[in-house]
Amino acid sequence: MSECKMVYKTPISKFFVLSDNKTGVIVLTSVLPPDGNFVNEMFELQNGFNSLEKEGVKKLVLDFSGNPGGSLELALFIVYLLFPETDPSFNFDMVVTELSRETFFKATSQSVHEDFIDASLIPPLVNISSKESIARWAAETAYSVTTIGSPFDIFSYKNPAINDHFHTVKEFIGNNTYLRGGTFTQYTSKFVNRYSERLNLFIELLSGNFFNKYEWKSEDMIILTDGYCGSSCSSIAQRMAIKNNVSTVAVGGYKDTPLSYSSFPGGQVLEFEELIAELDVVGLLQNETLADLIPPPFSIRVIFGFTLKEAYDVVNKDNVNQEDVLEFVYKPAEHRFYHDEISARDPSVLWLKAAKELLN
Repeated sequence: MSECKMVYKTPISKFFVLSDNKTGVIVLTSVLPPDGNFVNEMFELQNGFNSLEKEGVKKLVLDFSGNPGGSLELALFIVYLLFPETDPSFNFDMVVTELSRETFFKATSQSVHEDFIDASLIPPLVNISSKESIARWAAETAYSVTTIGSPFDIFSYKNPAINDHFHTVKEFIGNNTYLRGGTFTQYTSKFVNRYSERLNLFIELLSGNFFNKYEWKSEDMIILTDGYCGSSCSSIAQRMAIKNNVSTVAVGGYKDTPLSYSSFPGGQVLEFEELIAELDVVGLLQNETLADLIPPPFSIRVIFGFTLKEAYDVVNKDNVNQEDVLEFVYKPAEHRFYHDEISARDPSVLWLKAAKELLN
């Protein structure tokens, strides 16, 4: 590429410095490390940002084009790296039906750790000889001792209003009815994923002494996508844009037609086969009294996915008592650029153009 040099690379990202010598570009192609080593990727991503800082970069272009998503925890970590003073998570809820209600009770009754931490899984302190090795031990500890049960285990979630986990299924279900698609439907109480406390525990174990606090502010960044930034990638983009006021740029699409900077920002998607497996694990498939609630298998081989958790926008600025459901809200980018015959082959040309027009 003609207008940049690469200064760092991880399995899911590349870090560049543009030819203006003051703008860095982070290309994030996925939020799922190919080897599944999330802890290592956390440190690799930090090394990438540190490399940009050492190069004297003052502005950032975050290119999330073509990113299908991946790990929600890794997404939260990326938001935390750039905005450590804010909560990186969204609120979620789930539909309450006869089947989900029974599943909540069954899964929670079989939960091993209400306190959600198994101290016996703390890894031994070996080869701890540097600041980074201490940090890696803390990360491994945070990921080892926090257990993740069924998505229907209510101990897996906490109430964001009081920052404490739910103690009973009744408390988790609550009494919330919303109009969705013209039909009134019951939903659980708002919750956040309690396992994101892995990130909080990690930070607490380090006492905040390992991560750099970068000088970049929201006005020093732009998020650039081709409209396809889905799932946990969408969580990164929307959290930074909505909560932290980072400007957004959409590239391509139909001329003079608004284009969203992100797509399918669901809380969690489950496939039908995974649902049946969850019901089997908690023993509902063996309960003949609930047979009428269990959906029958498909007659043909199909993959059927559905949204298990819906995610909420931060409080609507026009109505402080109303939150938007992200799945059903269209959010066009603030700015628009188009490729030409040069930038289509060399994206660094477009990065530089966007940086000059929007970050100066």
